[in-house]
Amino acid sequence: MIGRTDVTGGESGVYTDEGEHLMTTTLSQAGDILLGDDRRTLHSVTPVKPVDPDLAAHRDVLVIAYTAR
Repeated sequence: MIGRTDVTGGESGVYTDEGEHLMTTTLSQAGDILLGDDRRTLHSVTPVKPVDPDLAAHRDVLVIAYTAR
């Protein structure tokens, strides 16, 4: 199953090229999506940490990058 289990963190931040904060979100449900234009924006992701270190924890993510030719 794709998603998050026993984790905290993983917030995605989006910024202008000048560093102005545009938004912060956490992709928390299977199918959540964040689209961006790397020519116009920058992004960051906070570290993912287990809520309970004694349990298995994971966060699935798929990153696809397209390059114009």
